[in-house]
Amino acid sequence: GQYQPSTGSTSCKACPAGYYCPAGSSSSIACPSGQYQSSTSASSCTNCPAGSKCPSSALSDHTPCPGGQYQESTAQESC
Repeated sequence: GQYQPSTGSTSCKACPAGYYCPAGSSSSIACPSGQYQSSTSASSCTNCPAGSKCPSSALSDHTPCPGGQYQESTAQESC
């Protein structure tokens, strides 16, 4: 959930929302399309739930499908 881009530093930076930071990260990694991360300091991303979409990378929230459209699967980019 944290990263450190500078060698020799004694503290780490919190991973921002929309990104994840596995252990030992030197930079934050954008959540891919179909996933999101609403929290800071996360070590993984969350699949978009059924009934919603995550059309781009680095999202901090999923978007509900509009009226007249649906999505029955998780981790999708469109409805």
